[in-house]
Amino acid sequence: SFADSRKMVRALQEQGKSLLYVAADERPLAVFALRDRLRPESAGTLARLRELGVKRLVMITGDHRAPALAFAQTLGIDAVHYEQHPEDKATIIAALKQEGRRVAYIGDGVNDGPALMTADVGISMPRAADIARATADIVLLEDRLDSVATMLGVAQQAMRLIHSNFQIAVGVNSAALAAAALGRLSPI
Repeated sequence: SFADSRKMVRALQEQGKSLLYVAADERPLAVFALRDRLRPESAGTLARLRELGVKRLVMITGDHRAPALAFAQTLGIDAVHYEQHPEDKATIIAALKQEGRRVAYIGDGVNDGPALMTADVGISMPRAADIARATADIVLLEDRLDSVATMLGVAQQAMRLIHSNFQIAVGVNSAALAAAALGRLSPI
């Protein structure tokens, strides 16, 4: 039993670490404290997404409570859903869509498949699990999180250009129709 180590175990969990217990012959031998590392570009990417108009950043993870909350606090995430199963992730995304939100989901694990399919846009990293890449709408070419912000910026520029070109086309066509109706422009 690791009962004698409760205080240490609790402290490690509160630091957001996942614990691996090692025992032999029913005697505790060691506790390894593991912690995922944030990608160096994470904070900058989330700040850029907010600049581009993303209103709400939500973390949906299968990780335990403490590590999920630690990451969320470090990054300034708006909402955190931890210890979620694949179907739970998809349910949360469906609920966000029911609220009228457009949802982009970034996932790279086997259990992200249902969420990637449920989101308006599913985005996967290039080295993600096969099921994540297969169910995503977009698979990034580089294993860089900041590619998501770059992609959104390019998409917004493209939409502005399309909108502008549409307005110009409507204006030119309306002017031509008006001139033709007034006899100022021949049908030829």
